[in-house]
Amino acid sequence: MIIKCIALDDEPLSMEIIQAFSNQTEGVELLGCFTDAQKASDFMKAHDVHLIFLDIQMPDMNGLDFYQRYGSGKMVIFTTAYSEFAFEGFNVQAVDFLVKPFDLNRFQQACTKAKEFIKLKAASGEPLPEYVTIKSDYKFNLINIKDILYVESKDDYVKYILKDKKFILTKMTTKSTQDMLPNHTFIRIHRSYIINRSYLLSLSSSSAILTGGIELPIGRKYKEEVLASIGQ
Repeated sequence: MIIKCIALDDEPLSMEIIQAFSNQTEGVELLGCFTDAQKASDFMKAHDVHLIFLDIQMPDMNGLDFYQRYGSGKMVIFTTAYSEFAFEGFNVQAVDFLVKPFDLNRFQQACTKAKEFIKLKAASGEPLPEYVTIKSDYKFNLINIKDILYVESKDDYVKYILKDKKFILTKMTTKSTQDMLPNHTFIRIHRSYIINRSYLLSLSSSSAILTGGIELPIGRKYKEEVLASIGQ
């Protein structure tokens, strides 16, 4: 398998190094290098990307915030000149953490870890899980998409309700949350609710019933789209 990657860094020299090292590493294909977070996000929406080489300290957006917002389901190798960020990087279960300046051997070690992760999942017969990374209480939480029952929002805060009845609260808008979650799994049914289709048991013109007997309202604005999406 070829690991398809992108690099996001505000230093052109760093990206040149990643490009050169990728060319010398078997099984790694660098699809693009970006200095702009939005352009990197747009590229990932249009292309199949497995791995992100991601700088942490950037002027427009912190790399950890970028990964939280746009890195759902992607592997990440953080690259930075500041070793003190390593702990935060591993809090989001990064594949590896490269402290600049790093050499070819260290770069290839990190890529080998990514390959081993993919092989492990392939051997188990399971698809690579999709994750979202949620910042809460000054730490990053890596959450499996399958564990999210629904999302409830109020003002600028979003609460992720998990299937084990626990929840994670984060400061984020509903729109940003909707953009981050894969639309093949989640659907917005109300200005305050986004549900995981996998846990939808039944649907009426005014409400959705989820696993556990949870009943959530369907907003008038979303009714037509919800019914069409579910096939009713």
